[in-house]
Amino acid sequence: MHTLNYQRFTNLTFLQSIKPQRLRKLLEPYADYLYSKQLHPSDDVSHEDYAQRLAELFASPDADTPSQLLDALHVVNGLTGRATIDLLFDQVDGLIDSFQNEEDPFPGDVAIEAFLRDRDRAERMLSHHSAQSRRAFTSFQSQSSSPPQLVTDLAMGTATLTQDLDQWFYRRGCGRGATAQCNQNDGSLYVFVSHGTPMRRLDVLEQGLPDSLICRPLKHDVAVFDKLIGELRINAETIPQRETYRRLIGKHLFGNEEMFPPGEKFTLGPLLEYGEASLSVAMIEELTSVECHSVKMLLPGHKPEELTSRRQDVLEVLEQRVEWLARQGFDDIRLTEAKFNLLFASSRRSRVVTIKPPNVAIYSRDGDSEIVERFLRDRGFITEQDWQPYAIDGAVLAGS
Repeated sequence: MHTLNYQRFTNLTFLQSIKPQRLRKLLEPYADYLYSKQLHPSDDVSHEDYAQRLAELFASPDADTPSQLLDALHVVNGLTGRATIDLLFDQVDGLIDSFQNEEDPFPGDVAIEAFLRDRDRAERMLSHHSAQSRRAFTSFQSQSSSPPQLVTDLAMGTATLTQDLDQWFYRRGCGRGATAQCNQNDGSLYVFVSHGTPMRRLDVLEQGLPDSLICRPLKHDVAVFDKLIGELRINAETIPQRETYRRLIGKHLFGNEEMFPPGEKFTLGPLLEYGEASLSVAMIEELTSVECHSVKMLLPGHKPEELTSRRQDVLEVLEQRVEWLARQGFDDIRLTEAKFNLLFASSRRSRVVTIKPPNVAIYSRDGDSEIVERFLRDRGFITEQDWQPYAIDGAVLAGS
């Protein structure tokens, strides 16, 4: 169940921008209702006057207003933004051809024409667009040193993911019918999940009288796999749902249920806050030195940027880069990976440790983990939060 939004149809300028024949075709199935409101197309009524009366009617819907009409207005309203118009032209068959003889069509015309041509696709696109616009995501890094590859048969993986999700939601009183759909481009894979929720009783007004409605609202979640940095981001309402998506997406789309391990163990904040001081080994006799030779940073809406150096001056470069970005207005800068060279007192060769917040450490040798984690905890790279014990038994300690 969604919250209806059709505010553009209460805007006189928007309504008047739509071609009269296209607007009337959209409203044609509801002619009886409009006639009852003394609102029917007529040669005696100008398009401007007709649009004004429609705007007034839509601004104050009543119990007689058909729910199908409100749903139609809601879908068209949601597809009228700049971000969705290009998608409509790409994904609705024949849409672009229908405007060959119309110069500079208004967004309202494009959205209505797409809705009239393929309502099911238009509704799915609105659901997907709404899911993609969410901002609250929980992130999980892959346990591999490079971004993991998707299963060869993505369609089959999506089908088995749907089966497991449908069973999971059914067993929790959310009914049958959960579905998963995957869309991808060069940089990302989007997993859209639709599912029911527990039954609800809603107090409503029918014909001006109080009543109740028993229903099962529909919910939409989204997960995004970033192919560039190997990170899975999940937007879902509850912790158990996020955990289920994390596990089942790993299982069915990457062939490994623990490809994206849980927990929030690591942070790279000390590199930004303390610079070279965060690499001190003064209290750890087993280590001679630690150098950071590469850092990956991610800006919102941008590809990750990697800073690499053979000496510790990578941190000087990082500081300068962050200061410059701050002056450009970037205040949400994430460090997604850092590689450290650790020189052990008992060895002439340095060993590499890769940290990928929030939960992945990759060691050259698993036997180094006790000393390395002592260094990381001492310098603040390990958070003080509770974390899953998987890191102890080596589930994410991949040898390089």
